[in-house]
Amino acid sequence: MRTGERRQIHLGFAAILTVLGLLAFDLHHDREARFAAAETRASALASGLVEHADRTFETIDLSLELALDALAASPQWTMDTSRPALAHAIEKLPHIRNLVLLGPDGVVVSDTSSSLDRPSLAERPYFTAHRDQPSLGLLLGAPLQGAKTGNVWIHASRRVVDRANKFRGVVLATVDPEFFRAFVQRMSLREDRGSAALLLRNGDMLARFAADAPAAPALPVPGAANRAGNPLMTEFLPDDANGSTQHFVASDASDRVMAYRSSESFPIVVCITIPRAAISAGWRQHAVFAGAVALGAILLIAFSMRSAHRRVRALELAAANAQMAAEHAESAVRTRARFLARVSHELRTPLHAILGFADLIRDEAPGTALADHAGQIHRAGIALHSLVEDLIDLGRIDAGQARIEPAPMRLDELVRRVAADVGEAHGAVEVSELPATVVTHDRRLLSRVLRRFFEETRTGALAGSPARLSFAVGAEMIELSLARGGIADDELRTRPEMSGVDAVAPDASTGSSALRLLELVGGHTVGLEVGGAMVGRRLRFPLHAPRAA
Repeated sequence: MRTGERRQIHLGFAAILTVLGLLAFDLHHDREARFAAAETRASALASGLVEHADRTFETIDLSLELALDALAASPQWTMDTSRPALAHAIEKLPHIRNLVLLGPDGVVVSDTSSSLDRPSLAERPYFTAHRDQPSLGLLLGAPLQGAKTGNVWIHASRRVVDRANKFRGVVLATVDPEFFRAFVQRMSLREDRGSAALLLRNGDMLARFAADAPAAPALPVPGAANRAGNPLMTEFLPDDANGSTQHFVASDASDRVMAYRSSESFPIVVCITIPRAAISAGWRQHAVFAGAVALGAILLIAFSMRSAHRRVRALELAAANAQMAAEHAESAVRTRARFLARVSHELRTPLHAILGFADLIRDEAPGTALADHAGQIHRAGIALHSLVEDLIDLGRIDAGQARIEPAPMRLDELVRRVAADVGEAHGAVEVSELPATVVTHDRRLLSRVLRRFFEETRTGALAGSPARLSFAVGAEMIELSLARGGIADDELRTRPEMSGVDAVAPDASTGSSALRLLELVGGHTVGLEVGGAMVGRRLRFPLHAPRAA
């Protein structure tokens, strides 16, 4: 396995582990946040419910005191005299179901409605409590179940005394537990499937509302065995009257979030519980959604890894193919360079003989037709020799063997000599006065560049017409301008689009070599125009040969 592939796999696994770590952190944080929020909601609901219970029992206590004042003013208690006073005390309190008056012997003297339940003699421990404890105020008792209706009700009672503060009886209010249910129903417990309970400090439950079972009775079955509040009373209340916890094991062994509040005025405790399972249900939905998103992210990462792996393989294959092609091209270049070197060497030997014999014939028979024929042979040989030199230069450049070997030389002499050689084959060139200029260049390469410049210009726009060569030396550059005869220097214009190396106009056979030789000496050519017509060409190159090969 390659290093790049291993790196992709490692990065992919790191990304997957990161996604899983973020998922686990998010789920854990969300779970803890949900339980903390449930505990906060339970505490707020418990505070609201205990305030409601306080106000309710304060109202009941005031009603009982009102009834006591009315009864104390009556010397004799009869059904007809006491019932209006009792009815007046509770006429605006719909949550008090019945108000009952008991005499000093515990017998019912009067009530507000004889059709409703009355406590039996066996269910009157509150009577003995008031009789035996003169200082006892409002007394809240455990729920009772009426014999007539079978309904469960809460009772609250007060002691009745005469003007001499002698025990005269007890007035009892039977409270409808629906006051509790109605308030709880307005809470937001139903969405949490929680429950609310109202308990006495001794553990007896006064009323309970279960949001997850709204059809169930609001009150437990009465009786001494009903001590559902015992875990709360024994584990939490001895230490603190108010509190909350995220782990409370209820009487049904279920684990719940619980908050409780104790009344400061009455011996009652309000308890709100929310099943942890209900909270976890919402968290599980979030976990499923988050898991689906994470799975999608992991699949996307895996797909990206696979795609990246395929792209890397494709790039590696392309790189291998490119390397193979480069090796083939390099081998082809070397083969061509060897071929050109051999062919050029084989051609130059007979060419030198042809040029030498052509010169001998011209010298031996000057002015004759044979001399003219020898001149034609000599010119053709010079062109062929130039072509061979181009082939040699191209082979050297392709093989990376072309080197610049700068040395001081007289540039004006080199220009005159090259102009004379080219002029013999392509027409005379008028050379203006050239200043004596010493430059540091490679003589052979610069000579080849000048020859190609003269040849291409004379065979192009200036073919067959008189031409004039101008020479100018600047601070860093040298310019040679070859234009039609009779064109003044101030009339020449340079075409902007013909700047740079691309301005060279090589022929089909040797242009590539000339262009690359021009790059070696750091020069370029531009076309010259007058009135929109091409009239010549200008060659520019630096005073000193560049360092690069």
